[in-house]
Amino acid sequence: MRCANILCRLVCCLCLCETCIDARDARVYARNTMSRASSARVPKLLIFDLDACLWSPEMFELRAAPTSYDAAAGGVRAGAEVVRLFPGALTVLHRLITDPALNNIKVAVASSTTEPAWANRCLDVLMVNEAENSTVGGLVDFRQICALPVA
Repeated sequence: MRCANILCRLVCCLCLCETCIDARDARVYARNTMSRASSARVPKLLIFDLDACLWSPEMFELRAAPTSYDAAAGGVRAGAEVVRLFPGALTVLHRLITDPALNNIKVAVASSTTEPAWANRCLDVLMVNEAENSTVGGLVDFRQICALPVA
């Protein structure tokens, strides 16, 4: 079933998942794309999809609710599983908070999941920069996470 919300349907997915681009290529892609930001026009808004684009595993694959950030594991604990940002996504998010040329870009997330509360928890505790206590949720200006019916 597809979400009726327009933001969810108009997702501009900066898909840096390992199924689309391997992790090495994702870092190179992010570095090359974002390095041109100071000399080129930059977007006013970046919209990220979550599951399989920004992080893995997907919310429906988790057996327990995400709880807290585990620095040693590099992600959010969800029982025995850990939700981690893809390396390329982390590079882009980190650049958004450190590059002054990108300070005016708004960030949005749009997703559909059977567990919207879990996705929101991951956003709120997944770290982009531990030294500055910056989370993904702290970067996000707009959230639209639609609930899908459980099959």
